[in-house]
Amino acid sequence: MSYPDVRPTKTFFAFWAFNKLYELGNCVPVKVENVQGVHACAAVSADGKLGLLLVSNYSPREKRLNLALNGKIKSCKIIDAELTLTEFNCAIDANGDLSMKDFSVALIEVEL
Repeated sequence: MSYPDVRPTKTFFAFWAFNKLYELGNCVPVKVENVQGVHACAAVSADGKLGLLLVSNYSPREKRLNLALNGKIKSCKIIDAELTLTEFNCAIDANGDLSMKDFSVALIEVEL
């Protein structure tokens, strides 16, 4: 009897990242304006000191996003064709812009 490959896939890790928001327990509103193919959701810890932002670029093109965050970025984990939940230098420029590769997910941890 042969068994299917049971290694976690990129999709598994995207759900894992979403679960991290769920664990915080406090959904907060996020606006994605004038950018097709991008969705975002966010949550804040009960004490209000930690926030997570999950951004998904499900389009076949790289997107440049302007993030308006109320805090300091602690970490950024990326899921894309090359990286799987890999800590990444989330280089947000002076204007608050972040480039995301096509079909990618970013989990951004923010100290509030």
